[in-house]
Amino acid sequence: MSDLSPIASTLPRAVADLMQGLGPLQQSAPWVRALRLLGTDMRPLAPLGLNGHAMVRTLPLLGRTAMISRGPACLSIEQAAGLRRALGVRHLVVHAETEADALTLGAVAFRKIVAARHIAELRIDLPPDALLSAMSCKWRNRLRHALGQGLSVTRRPMPADPRHWLFVAEAGAARRLRYAPLPPALIAAICAADPGAGQLFTVSRGREQLAAMLFLRHGNAATYQIGWSTAGGRARSAGNLCLWRAMLELGALGVRRIDLGAAETVLAPGLARFKTGAGGVIRPLGGSWLDTGWLPGRRTGAVIPQVPLPDVTLALRQTMAVAVSPEPAPARHSTP
Repeated sequence: MSDLSPIASTLPRAVADLMQGLGPLQQSAPWVRALRLLGTDMRPLAPLGLNGHAMVRTLPLLGRTAMISRGPACLSIEQAAGLRRALGVRHLVVHAETEADALTLGAVAFRKIVAARHIAELRIDLPPDALLSAMSCKWRNRLRHALGQGLSVTRRPMPADPRHWLFVAEAGAARRLRYAPLPPALIAAICAADPGAGQLFTVSRGREQLAAMLFLRHGNAATYQIGWSTAGGRARSAGNLCLWRAMLELGALGVRRIDLGAAETVLAPGLARFKTGAGGVIRPLGGSWLDTGWLPGRRTGAVIPQVPLPDVTLALRQTMAVAVSPEPAPARHSTP
């Protein structure tokens, strides 16, 4: 395969990532194939001159609605203004990938309905010594602590089973910590559509499982999807060892970068410290934006003044959240 790095270095980051197989999970081939396996209409945006796919559904009361997660990258003003009409839908929700795309959506009277969140990204296409140097001193010390605990780490492909024990464990954590995990049926569909996409790392001490992490591979990237640990695992720094082994083994499989998911220093500071301590770099996404034909002027695509939204905003947010989680990386896992 030819090296696209010299060309990519001259392009906006989001476009360069797509060229190098480093785009987000929600715009990857395994994600699209999985949703199609589940019967979802995934509409390619290429005929519109854009990258990525839109999920199109007919929702009760709301009608034909589309959602674009973590894309499309580098929208022009003209593309953004005509996107909903080009898709032939009544409502369009865009979870913008970058702050630049958010500015474009706002400029053509999309309404912001969810504030931008932050994610942490971890580059792993480096020698082990460089990976260790990028860690915080405290994180390295916890890794050394784990290495002296007599722990073993195994990696195996995640089976396409929505009843897998890890999903059961995460459901319990989600109820306790009040976050909405990605549906197990969707993760199982990703594993079925692309065998080997799901890589499960498990840390044990003897026969006792102490920690586990699930990563979903897509292109040259991977997304940290589920993290689980027992009290004994946390006491032995099993999460640090699990992520370290994932960095090494996923890197050996050709993964260049891991999307570690949400990194909110105010809402979940412990989890954010764990991710940045491993060498992750925090960056903002662009927030969630709405264009709806229920607003005055939007049926013709006209740009209208920024005015308060009616209750349709809340209805769309709640309904689309039930349809499918737009951002699969968990925000409130307990610190590994």
